Amino acid sequence: MKRIIILCLSLILLFACQPTPEAEVVVNKGDDTLETVIHSAPQASAEAAQTVQDALGVPETVQRTVSGPVYGGTLHVEMDAAVHMPQVSRVPVLRVGRLHPSAEDKRRIAETLTGRTVFFETDPLGRDRWLNVADQYRDALDALAKRPYGPEADYESLQAEYNDALRRVLTYYNEFQPGQRLPWTGTWSDALVSVYTESGQHIWIETETQDTCSIQYDASDVNPTGAKAPITADAARRLVEDALALLGNSHYEIVAIEPADQGLRERFNSDTGVDDGSYRITLRPVYEGIPVYEWNSYYGSDSAAQQAGLSFAQPPMKESLGVEVRGGQLVVLFWIDPLEVLGTENENVELLPFERIMEIFEKQVFMNVYLGGGERTVKVTDVFFSYRCVKIKDSDQYYLLPAWDFVGYDTLIAGKGPVKWKDSILSVNAVDGSILNDLLGY
Repeated sequence: MKRIIILCLSLILLFACQPTPEAEVVVNKGDDTLETVIHSAPQASAEAAQTVQDALGVPETVQRTVSGPVYGGTLHVEMDAAVHMPQVSRVPVLRVGRLHPSAEDKRRIAETLTGRTVFFETDPLGRDRWLNVADQYRDALDALAKRPYGPEADYESLQAEYNDALRRVLTYYNEFQPGQRLPWTGTWSDALVSVYTESGQHIWIETETQDTCSIQYDASDVNPTGAKAPITADAARRLVEDALALLGNSHYEIVAIEPADQGLRERFNSDTGVDDGSYRITLRPVYEGIPVYEWNSYYGSDSAAQQAGLSFAQPPMKESLGVEVRGGQLVVLFWIDPLEVLGTENENVELLPFERIMEIFEKQVFMNVYLGGGERTVKVTDVFFSYRCVKIKDSDQYYLLPAWDFVGYDTLIAGKGPVKWKDSILSVNAVDGSILNDLLGY
């Protein structure tokens, strides 16, 4: 974790906090230029059976090697990248906002996820919940004792961590004073709804601010052994798809299904583990057939714009949805900052040809970079076409804009070798070629 944090900070320092460059970094500075481009751009002509990829001349792969002087040194860019382009025939520009579920929506979500209509103010399981959690830690310690993941490294520290957690849980169990089960007296229109079912399922729906929405469901320690037999990964996929359909959520796609112990497998560098039919499902938002990735782009910060007070927006929150399935049941759901489409700004916006995007990248990647001496190499491994969430000035709404993200890693040397932590090295607006920057929100 320390290694990741240090690397994140290094990337921010490399691509964000630099002196004003001699050449201008092309960014959207909140002066309505972007709006003019969006609304005046001609509708792309739709030819029969022609995809946007064909119309823009987008290849399947791209190779380039360029070098150039930057502040304090020389930057080398090595690109041997796969190009990821969705097969769509048009690209709209959408206006979106944070989802603000109505009282009826909240009730429907709670009843759909729990299968219950009666809710309580306090946790009905009470003391039993802590005992269930303690049993889970005991099971985890028993599994570790069998050394199922391979090498001995880190086992002692992990066992100490679990034993410490078990001691704390047992303390809570012994100190818990059973209380009266209180019926829920709130309303679904409350900004914060936190309710329990008789079996201990917990629903948390928070809409306390205009720019925040959080929907969480947790039944992870309600009958930890599972009321049903473990299921296959395909069955887990169908279960999640059915649950999303019941919730009325149609703009997510499942991109990964992993055993719930995948983190331990990776930690111990092993392909074997205790397969109990538990899965973590990763989902990605998709609008109009175009995905929204969680890349961070700190490049193109434009110090002059910051000094002029033109940083009109905080970095947009990333919409995310995570699910866990265990024992044939959905036991965890975290839906953070969901969006809803409020309108369409342009049904089919005109986009820059891919070769023009490459020209912009090759110029802009050398702008506003400060190395502090020496040389550095950036490797670009993938180029993604996707929607980017861009804050609208003086508004709590966003544009979903098409953009090209050049994804790769900076060959920082840490320990025994290069760190290959990937993120967006540069994010280019596919409509006007401006550079998008999460630090400024545009």
